[in-house]
Amino acid sequence: MDNKNLLPLALAFAGLTAGAGQQATQHNEQPARELHQWELAFKWSASEQAAWIQAYLDRGTRQDTTDTFATLVVARSSVALPLMEKKIEQVLASTSPSDCFTDKSVDPKKWVGSMAGMIDYAGDEESLRQASKLIKLDEKLFGDMVERTMFNALTRRNPYGVAYAGLEIGDPAIDKRVVSWVEARLADNTWGGMHEVRQLWAEAMVDRYGGAPTEAQWANDPIVSRLNAPLPSLVRVDMERFAKEAVEKRAKK
Repeated sequence: MDNKNLLPLALAFAGLTAGAGQQATQHNEQPARELHQWELAFKWSASEQAAWIQAYLDRGTRQDTTDTFATLVVARSSVALPLMEKKIEQVLASTSPSDCFTDKSVDPKKWVGSMAGMIDYAGDEESLRQASKLIKLDEKLFGDMVERTMFNALTRRNPYGVAYAGLEIGDPAIDKRVVSWVEARLADNTWGGMHEVRQLWAEAMVDRYGGAPTEAQWANDPIVSRLNAPLPSLVRVDMERFAKEAVEKRAKK
């Protein structure tokens, strides 16, 4: 996502923040300050963003910078998420986790849970890549990050594109969870659920193959070939139709 698309998003979010802030007179100056933070976030270089994020992580969560941090997590996930994962590893490996933060009031256990949640909040390939590392450390603690990442992807982008990217990581722990998520979506028998699954997946296939998939591409598709049961013929028929429609729409642009 480039800067020209990010600033309108920041301004819109800041406007919502401003509306909430005006309800409390003791925070009358808060919206302007938050808007300033958001504007700065989009003007920073990658190295400046990384330095700010690292300082934020080393300090520990502070409420007055949460909006800027969340913005960078989503808009600059390739910068933010690896730093977050490394910090989580540091905290988990430490014999004195509180010493990992300059703010000694931070609860390390809650902080780890919060940061893991922020990693999957980005809802993209980087989320799955960092989840892969954390699942290797503690599958019980971080095993649900894949499902949460896919849920968040559904609210921001085509989740099937994320699913394909996740399968390319080459981690069986990610593979099985991504496929499980797809199968759960396929099991949704509501009209809306079926339509959404088939249309979004078909569009992701068009992105992947540059058009409607051929017979060989269907057979070797990373998702289709991993399903525990064959893709129902009716689902495939619908997806082929959606794929052709997507190709036609793109040709008209």
